[in-house]
Amino acid sequence: MVTKIKSRRKKEFLGTLDRQYDSKRIFLFADELGKPIKPDSVSQWWTRFRVRHKIEGINFHDLRHYSVTYLIQQNVPTKSISSRVSHKKLVQLRISMSIT
Repeated sequence: MVTKIKSRRKKEFLGTLDRQYDSKRIFLFADELGKPIKPDSVSQWWTRFRVRHKIEGINFHDLRHYSVTYLIQQNVPTKSISSRVSHKKLVQLRISMSIT
């Protein structure tokens, strides 16, 4: 999924290269001209989303754990999951997810 988003962002980026915020880098969380969105903007969006949908007790970082759990349930290879969440060692992934 992240690869698809990055690919789409790259196509969008190349179409607006002359107007880009930083023509040497592509940010995953960015506006239409490549300017990075402040991290607190994502957090604020998540807070508004939770309130609107009456979701309690889940912070934004919990989505990372949910994603890993879902990928494990879908039998995605552990090495691929580890790479996706930037854990260089499988042990880090197992510790992070309390997998034994």
